[in-house]
Amino acid sequence: MIETLKRADVNFFRPTPFWSINSDLDAKEIERQIGEMHDYGLGGFVFHARTGLVTEYLSEKWFEMVGIALKTAKKYGMMVWIYDENGWPSGFVGGKLLSTESFRAKYLRYRKGETFDSSADYVYVFEDGKARRVTAPCGAAEYHAVTVETSDSYTDILNPAVTDAFIRETHEKYYERFAPSFGKELVGFFTDEPQYYRAETPFPLVEEEFRAAYGEDVADGLVYLFVQCESGYPFRVKYYSLLNRLYCENYYAKLKKWCDDHGCMLTGHSVEETRLTTQMWGGADCSPSYLFEDIPGIDNLAKENTAEISAKALGSVCSQIGNRLALTETFGVSGYSTTPFEMRAIADKQYVYGVDVMVQHLYNYSFAGQGKIDCPPSFGRMMPWISGYKSFNDYFARLGYLISQSEEEVCVAVVPPMESVYLNYVRPVSYTHLRAHET
Repeated sequence: MIETLKRADVNFFRPTPFWSINSDLDAKEIERQIGEMHDYGLGGFVFHARTGLVTEYLSEKWFEMVGIALKTAKKYGMMVWIYDENGWPSGFVGGKLLSTESFRAKYLRYRKGETFDSSADYVYVFEDGKARRVTAPCGAAEYHAVTVETSDSYTDILNPAVTDAFIRETHEKYYERFAPSFGKELVGFFTDEPQYYRAETPFPLVEEEFRAAYGEDVADGLVYLFVQCESGYPFRVKYYSLLNRLYCENYYAKLKKWCDDHGCMLTGHSVEETRLTTQMWGGADCSPSYLFEDIPGIDNLAKENTAEISAKALGSVCSQIGNRLALTETFGVSGYSTTPFEMRAIADKQYVYGVDVMVQHLYNYSFAGQGKIDCPPSFGRMMPWISGYKSFNDYFARLGYLISQSEEEVCVAVVPPMESVYLNYVRPVSYTHLRAHET
């Protein structure tokens, strides 16, 4: 299917917005808005459950409305992507998977003191610059304690059982009802900002994997994730390299295989690709995940426009593997005051670096309640420059198509220095330190 789309006409490269499904759904209103999107020169939409949704997510009425959207999109020759979550990040089925405690994400907390902390899961002392795990007071002047905590807000997507459950409760439900549309008007699924526990130091289900990969007990080195010293460098590289591998294999690869097996595509993006430090918040390196998407993607939100790293890295990986399709989710959080000239500049920069498919953030189904303030700008009928919206979309459709048919010629290779980031990374202390080195 990907080969077919590579040969598609310019219509495929027409911008495709996040259609924020954020109210009580009505069949006639769905039909009307899809026709409106077609008139505005959009190539399709991402059917995106979002804040304000009244119709129960994944209920029978939900699927009834999805069916109407698919039927209407087929009428206009438009593409439908299914956003695979209610909100974001992807991977918890709108909270359903959190009811299984073993599926919840785990993270680490660290403290040090002069006394042995018997409440901690792991306690360490340092001798000659190296950590040693202890299980009782040993007369040391300083003890380093690490405790395992459980999140009540997100799942451990590095656990293959979690991804299997996510697919079973989400993707399979769509296939049960809409199998004839797969690979046709329903082109695939958009997965958004999957991540291990980003707010603290992640501790997914890695004990067995760490021993299998390195022949070591992961518990012997966890303190090195908090204490910066050269003796901890090897452990940090092993730990975050393993997390990145499991992030790709146990989440992205599983989704990709399911989509391949069911005749549809996978697109979306990881969390915080914009800087090397922020890539540590989700998967400890975004670039490898691009190998497991039919249309690899990034987001580029707000006006900061940090495409120097994200769009260039995405375009580079796509060039290396011969994939001519690279997606950006862009414009969100730029504000209502953002002009079409500013938007063009934001997107042009990304397209120059190798992006050629655009997902516009955000096209609201409803402006009631939080719809007015949900990460504007809002595209569509409420825009003051709506008369020029189709011309805007036509421009990027043509630009994306031209870029997709071009060849990039480079004479310099730059290897992302993620392992160097691992060496001194402490969450959240390292954010300010490493960001200074990236500028």
